[in-house]
Amino acid sequence: MRYVIVTGEPPDTTWLEEAEQLTEQLKNTSSEEERKQIIEKNEKHWRSNTFRDWLIEQFKGKCWYSEAKESVSSYHVDHFRPKGRVTNLDGSFREGYWWLAFEWTNYRISGQLLNVKKKDLFPINYGHPAQPFDIHSFAIEAPILLDPRKENEASMISFDESGEATNAKDIDDEDKLRVNHTIDILGLNREARLVNNRADKWNKCLLVILEYNNASNLQHQSLKEINRILAVNKLKEMIKYGEEFSSVALACIIKKAPQPLLGLCINK
Repeated sequence: MRYVIVTGEPPDTTWLEEAEQLTEQLKNTSSEEERKQIIEKNEKHWRSNTFRDWLIEQFKGKCWYSEAKESVSSYHVDHFRPKGRVTNLDGSFREGYWWLAFEWTNYRISGQLLNVKKKDLFPINYGHPAQPFDIHSFAIEAPILLDPRKENEASMISFDESGEATNAKDIDDEDKLRVNHTIDILGLNREARLVNNRADKWNKCLLVILEYNNASNLQHQSLKEINRILAVNKLKEMIKYGEEFSSVALACIIKKAPQPLLGLCINK
């Protein structure tokens, strides 16, 4: 998982105004059934092509959870905090975040298979779920699911040579538990094609690292330097924000590259 950087707000001011109006309608309802009717009637709002395309472009056409570029199925606009009923880890249910149904900052772009897997799962580690229209209540809510919109959380997930998602090094037991649940909730290791594609990325990155290391065997200093520069440039391309599975390449570099190469790729 890689930190998703969202710049600015949706460019369609009419869309934003409609979102505010719909949220106000939800606020003025008196029953769960009335809220449900408003949400279901206006599903087309968050499925607007203009808005959806803007969200997709924020991460250069990649799923915000898997970092894969969907080429067969469509992308879904996922409600990070479910708008309807929420399912806990033990299978019990609680009220969803209905007041965030039209709040665009609660949306994440997800590949279809991952979104189907995620469903309405949004367990809380401890504390209390956020309350309707109470911004401060989010401060005491401790979700288990990692959020790609938060840099410190996205960096908790790493990868290994098999292409499987795993926890990053040097995180505490509580964060490891969050990583494991996130991998399971999103099904990050469930799809063989996804895991295999990540393994391919890892292997390509590893080959470039070997190219850098093998430059030491060249007799002429100028050739050594040229080959090392070429390797560094290739690796920098692989970890660019818009590259598919750039977080896998980054994990490979961190785990396999010699310290000088690691510094050249990441710190410059």
